[in-house]
Amino acid sequence: KGKGNVADINLLLVAMLQKADFSVNPVILSTKSNGILNPYFPSARQFNYVIAQVKVGDKLVLLDATEKDLPINLLPIRCLNDKGRLISTGYTDWVSLTPTASHYSATSMQLSLNESQEWVGQLKARSKDYAASQNRAKIRDKTTTTEDNFDFIQTSNINIENKEATDKALIQVADVTVDNVMDGGDLLYFNPMTIGQLEENPFKLEQRKYPIDFNYPRSIIYSATFELPEGYEIEEVPEKMTISLPEQGGLFSYSIKYPKNAINVTSQIKIKQHLFAAEDYPALQEFYNLIVEKHAAQIVLRKKTE
Repeated sequence: KGKGNVADINLLLVAMLQKADFSVNPVILSTKSNGILNPYFPSARQFNYVIAQVKVGDKLVLLDATEKDLPINLLPIRCLNDKGRLISTGYTDWVSLTPTASHYSATSMQLSLNESQEWVGQLKARSKDYAASQNRAKIRDKTTTTEDNFDFIQTSNINIENKEATDKALIQVADVTVDNVMDGGDLLYFNPMTIGQLEENPFKLEQRKYPIDFNYPRSIIYSATFELPEGYEIEEVPEKMTISLPEQGGLFSYSIKYPKNAINVTSQIKIKQHLFAAEDYPALQEFYNLIVEKHAAQIVLRKKTE
């Protein structure tokens, strides 16, 4: 009937791979919502999910056939829960379920100001691994060019590469119009973070008693070049910033350069580990506070005096 639960689908996958002469076994696990397994006192009741482990060449690869937007060896977030248990004839063993890939997205824009004081130009977004899988799911639901949609951005002439090739980077290109310029007479104000602005801190609690799980490492890169409109000069730009998390757990950098007749803006957020201890919470909270503050900063242009 084309229907089945997780066990139906993934045990069928195991059987198909066995028929194709692969060395393959099921791995049972506990999903994130079900809690972490206790490896010292395991109980069958702790397990609520099954995936497959197959040997490809000299590598062991984990598979979940329920997620068509994920390439092989990338498990759904719900499965990234410490350890699973391999079940095979004659032996059994623990299998690591820590993430083997990251969330990577890089967006670049080339923009110039038109007569209506709108930024027009081209956007190019490249995403890999978990970011690409999330974007592919969004594209299937509704054509989109980026992870974020804002009311002041319009897209046209959208071109998407590797839409179905989950083992390759997803590339999205589009013509864009950005209407975020505020006219203050002789001054023009705009936020250079046209896409990917972090508007609020995700860590709002005063204290945290449990570890912070990002699911996977992540790298989010944004760059934009704004051509200076004729008759205007730079009045004010945000200061550059570089901040790091303790033990090199993460990095945020924000830089602005202004070569002749252009302003180049770059923002990079890198979370280098997927799990942080509860005592790292204050540092994470301050880290994101500074990102929110910097992402809200404006560029001011002044009309040249004759």
